[in-house]
Amino acid sequence: MELTLPKRGRREKKFEYPPGCGYKKVYKHYVPLGRESLNFEAVIWAVEHLKKKWGWYFEQDTHGNCVMTFEDPEEMMLWALRWQADHRNK
Repeated sequence: MELTLPKRGRREKKFEYPPGCGYKKVYKHYVPLGRESLNFEAVIWAVEHLKKKWGWYFEQDTHGNCVMTFEDPEEMMLWALRWQADHRNK
């Protein structure tokens, strides 16, 4: 999946998910977000900083709450510490 992100000025930046990453990619290690959305800045941060596979999905049995998943437990912890602390209530 490719998205076009607006960039200040006239230029645009293309965004691509790394192979095996993105929406509906489910891995063993997970962080339930407890809400029905995912901050796209968290996705961009994951693309720029994580080396292993990751993804997210919306739970079907809990009002569609979002869950971020990771192939690597250390990267799960890194993401959780970075994003959960800063953006939990946003």
